[in-house]
Amino acid sequence: MIDLDMRTLWVWLYLSEALFALLLAIVWSVRRAEQALIYWAAASLCLAIGTLGISLRGQIPDLLSIPAANVFVGLALTLRWAGLRRFAGQPLRASATLAVPLLIGLAFQFRDALGLQVASRVAIVALGGGVYALLIIADARRAQRQERLFMRLVIIAIGSLTVLFEIAMAAHNLLAGPSQHFLAQNPNNAALLLVFLNIFALFDLASFLMVFERQETQLVRRASVDSLTNVLNRAGFNELASRQSRRNGRELRPVSVLVMDLDFFKKVNDSYGHEAGDAVLRAFAQAARTALRPTDLLARAGGEEFWALLPRSNLAEAERIAQRVCDAFRQVRVAFKGQSIAATVSIGVAEANTENETIQAALSRADLALYAAKHEGRDRVVTADAPLAALHAVPA
Repeated sequence: MIDLDMRTLWVWLYLSEALFALLLAIVWSVRRAEQALIYWAAASLCLAIGTLGISLRGQIPDLLSIPAANVFVGLALTLRWAGLRRFAGQPLRASATLAVPLLIGLAFQFRDALGLQVASRVAIVALGGGVYALLIIADARRAQRQERLFMRLVIIAIGSLTVLFEIAMAAHNLLAGPSQHFLAQNPNNAALLLVFLNIFALFDLASFLMVFERQETQLVRRASVDSLTNVLNRAGFNELASRQSRRNGRELRPVSVLVMDLDFFKKVNDSYGHEAGDAVLRAFAQAARTALRPTDLLARAGGEEFWALLPRSNLAEAERIAQRVCDAFRQVRVAFKGQSIAATVSIGVAEANTENETIQAALSRADLALYAAKHEGRDRVVTADAPLAALHAVPA
């Protein structure tokens, strides 16, 4: 058994939570956009106040050490859940945040009339903690489908451990004798309190790191994604395409590239304005994403030119996919200020020789095929290996 003084563990718990609340509040003061931080700071502060009151049971008035202290513990649990919902952009109601802690406080205030002994009260709080842990798991899993973060998976794991711990805590207090409840000094309770402390510390740390993981992910995304069309930019494409090409080379699988350029795009800007041109670019990116496969990479190389990398695709398959993109965009009509704008795209296709040709070299050959498509009348697909007419620069 663990031979630790319960009072020392209580002091450790409320001091560590108070310090973590201060840290979160400081970080929130310079990152106001992430409101979840202030929820978690409030949760840690509430837990510090609540556990301080519980640890002083018998030394301060019962009103402060029993109902008030447990209201703060309940608030800590619900604010952690509320902070996770706020972090994920999920709706939040004040009634859902405050109802359970206030009910606990009322029940504990009238504990004698309700016949609630210490063990029963601890079991109620433990079961409440288990319910909030289940809510955290459910909301975190839902949010993970929208935004993948490793630390959110850690929080789900911690929530699962919390459910098991809270059930064990409730059972221990309901089945143990009157003198063996959680607040009594004995080795078993010291071990339970130590586990309780570590679970809260792990949740604090995982939540804190999750904020920074999101910010790092957003920075990487901004560096590799085109802000207008929400597809890869040139740098992001080059990085991912090189990795994919090396993988296909090792597996001896074909890989092809598309170079796509919107036809007469300058006329769109001149006739309707640059805002309309931006709408057309976004519409093409959406049409191309829909026509391409989930494993294909799509990027805006600059201006009205787009690139795509098609792993595990030979020239014939790449040509079929390119034609699908061409046909899909031809059907698009971009609504802009009461007008309907139609546009087309020309596409050059090349299959890379994965043994000795870089993706950039394949893109250069596809670019030549693109110019051939422009020369032959636009709104069409031309492969790099097809006979090319005499090429010359054709205005887009």
